Amino acid sequence: TGKALSEFVKTNPAPEYEFPIHTFIIERDRKELYDNINLRVDHMMQRGWIDEVKNILGRGFSKSLKPFQSIGYSQIVDFLDDKLSMEQTVDLIKRDTRRYAKRQITWFKKSRDAKTIHANSLDNPASLRDKILSLLPQTVAVFLLTLCLTFTNPLPSVANDKDPYSEAFLTYQKGDYHQAALLFRSVHASAPESTEGKRSLYLEAHSLTHISKPQEAIKAFQSAIKSYPEIEDYIRYHLARVLVDSGKGADALKQINILQKNFPNTLLYAQHQLLRAKILEQEPKKEDALRVLAETEQRLSGFSKTSPSRSHLPEIIFQQGQLYQQLKQRNKAYDRYRLLHIAYPTHQLTQQAKAEINKLGKQADVTIKALTIDEHGQRISALLKEVQYQRAITEVNELLKNKSPLPGRFYFYLANAQKGLRKRNLANAALRKFLKHYPEHARVQEALFTIGRNFWNTGYYRDGLKYFQKAIDKSPQSSLASQTRFFIGKMHEEKRRYSQATKHYTTLVEQFGNDEFAERAAWQLGWLHYTKGDSQKALDYFMDSARQYPSGLFIESSMFWAAKSAEKLGRVDLAQQLYKDVNNRLPYTYYGIRAGKKRNDKSSASRQNNHREISLQKPSLSANARFHYSRGVELSATGFYEDASYEIKKLENSIRKNLSGVMWLATLFNNAHAYPDAVRIMQLYKDFKTKIKEKELTENFWRNFYPLAYAETIRDSAKSHGVDPYFVKGLIRQESLFDAQVQSRAGAIGLMQIMPETGRLLHANSKMNGPYNTDILFDPETNIQLGIQYISQLNRKFDKNGTHILISYNAGPHMLKKWLKRFSHLDDPDVFIESIPYPETRKYVKKVLRNYSIYRTLYPQTGP
Repeated sequence: TGKALSEFVKTNPAPEYEFPIHTFIIERDRKELYDNINLRVDHMMQRGWIDEVKNILGRGFSKSLKPFQSIGYSQIVDFLDDKLSMEQTVDLIKRDTRRYAKRQITWFKKSRDAKTIHANSLDNPASLRDKILSLLPQTVAVFLLTLCLTFTNPLPSVANDKDPYSEAFLTYQKGDYHQAALLFRSVHASAPESTEGKRSLYLEAHSLTHISKPQEAIKAFQSAIKSYPEIEDYIRYHLARVLVDSGKGADALKQINILQKNFPNTLLYAQHQLLRAKILEQEPKKEDALRVLAETEQRLSGFSKTSPSRSHLPEIIFQQGQLYQQLKQRNKAYDRYRLLHIAYPTHQLTQQAKAEINKLGKQADVTIKALTIDEHGQRISALLKEVQYQRAITEVNELLKNKSPLPGRFYFYLANAQKGLRKRNLANAALRKFLKHYPEHARVQEALFTIGRNFWNTGYYRDGLKYFQKAIDKSPQSSLASQTRFFIGKMHEEKRRYSQATKHYTTLVEQFGNDEFAERAAWQLGWLHYTKGDSQKALDYFMDSARQYPSGLFIESSMFWAAKSAEKLGRVDLAQQLYKDVNNRLPYTYYGIRAGKKRNDKSSASRQNNHREISLQKPSLSANARFHYSRGVELSATGFYEDASYEIKKLENSIRKNLSGVMWLATLFNNAHAYPDAVRIMQLYKDFKTKIKEKELTENFWRNFYPLAYAETIRDSAKSHGVDPYFVKGLIRQESLFDAQVQSRAGAIGLMQIMPETGRLLHANSKMNGPYNTDILFDPETNIQLGIQYISQLNRKFDKNGTHILISYNAGPHMLKKWLKRFSHLDDPDVFIESIPYPETRKYVKKVLRNYSIYRTLYPQTGP
């Protein structure tokens, strides 16, 4: 027609309808709309928009296709063709999107009889409804109000089982802060005085902070101060942070002063002092900032070494260095950076400190100070704790070039680092140098023992025996000598020198009867004869072990293998009685569970005990304990789990460690996702009860000891991969104790302890979006999904053989292959597991299989 569509809108007559049509245009503040557009573009770029375009082009689609002319795609194509920089690309996408939005608004405003409703970020569905109804005729408004109420308050739905707060909370945890802010606002508006309402207001403030809405976040935090006293110190601290970021340092300082005055017990001392120093630096009052940091450092240095507050010391030291540099006090700045280099060699700020040291070192007025030998020792020890073996080796070797001999401990540093890299020959070389330089040192026996063990582990039996004997001769009655004698027995047993092994084990039992390794030797005597095929002697030795150590480390193992020996002798009744005894007496142990499966009567339900559950009433708390308790509960409920666990640990010492006290604390820790802490205190109580009496503990105790952590993620992922969720739960409990942030000395990460390279390969073969980086392994959901994907692969490879899967998971498929070949003559799975050469892997297999069985018993209906 040659006419624009807008011309038809102007000239066409208004259509006639049998009922009135009401058109409303919801219009946001223009600046707010543009801010949201900018954030949305940033979010899409972060989520891999450029990679998406690359992938489409990589599949052969032409750049001339119409979709590539649309906003965003055309700019990214130009970027990929090197016509635009990244910054230009993003800016153009934002600009063109804003222009498009403006044209759309203009178009809609031309609609006949359209009414404009001005909305802002505080509006929710209910407030928009009220604004619309206020512009309608009364009769229509009443009808629509009834309709709205019908749809906004429907009958309960079976499918929607999440309450509004839980839905908002899950949305927040997934990182959808825009939607979370709206949902939290709605929850708070509907019930502002309720517990969920208070929590929602606090989390709305955090959501608004995440989406760069500082003014609205400030208002929400200020409102939360009045309604949420349980965590007022946390609210004021986060409010102060937003104020600082908004350039309102004076207002932020007021909040910090109130916090410090009103809450002397707060665990936020280090954080609010760092923030105070930052504000003073900006004013600028740098000397005052330095005074605050010095006071804070001094106070934190007096805290326990396990105190979480001490983790802020590197930041304090670095900030001091920065301030001294600004004040031209270069020597003091140098000293601060130097301290970071010594005490925190792997901290992320230390690399920056090292760069500053290099700059300062070029200044004529800066005094360079070489590290003392003790400072070198402090730094190398810290490197070893962080598994930086190669760096530790390099630094010790550099010292050896300039000074020999070094103090004795440095040779142990070097040996431990070489052993960590599995270079046992070089570890032995370091220890032999130690013995040469320090023949009378207090650690000589330790060095001899370690050299012997390294030789044994690398197959040099003769040399191993020689050094083990030297270790015994150095101090024959020491506990290390006892362990050495046991290892000599093991070496003879491995070489099938059974008479010599028996001699060493027997001597150990007779001379060191109460020692741990004497007990191990007593059990080993039974095992040696069982594998030799002498079932009668095996039975005798296992029974002797059980009688001599009735509550020892190996009681359930001795009873189980005594039963196996009796079976081989045809003494079925004795075997069944022993299986029954160990299953009834020790139902939560690996061999207690195995015995239950060997019972003919199949009545091994003794793990489902009938002991009376205890009431988990809150114990009497001091004012200080109540302070930390209320914060622990509320921070758990709002998802600030790390802060919550610190608060609970703070009140731990004030609680009696009887069963009710332990259970109460464990429940708090589990609610805070601090599962390792819950297991820690429960393990202490379980050990206090002793292994024989642990079956008297209630089912609720065991459910807290084996919690349903990350249950939904495990269930869904396990179902999609055809993996048993109980098996996964048992594995995670052993691998990480449900600590999503743990990293092993070998570098394995997260809940299922995935190595970074394994994670990369799994991610490449998964359906996950976005690029791979090691940090994603710390995300619980990602870690579980990749770990279950790996177990699924092992399931297919090993035909769902749990033992083979666990060996492969722990020691690697290559070791499983080697051991299957070595023990191909074994047809008894119990003997195969007990024959696994690596003690760590042998224990691991038993513990995961034990966990697996306990989870199946504790949660028979729901599943983990």
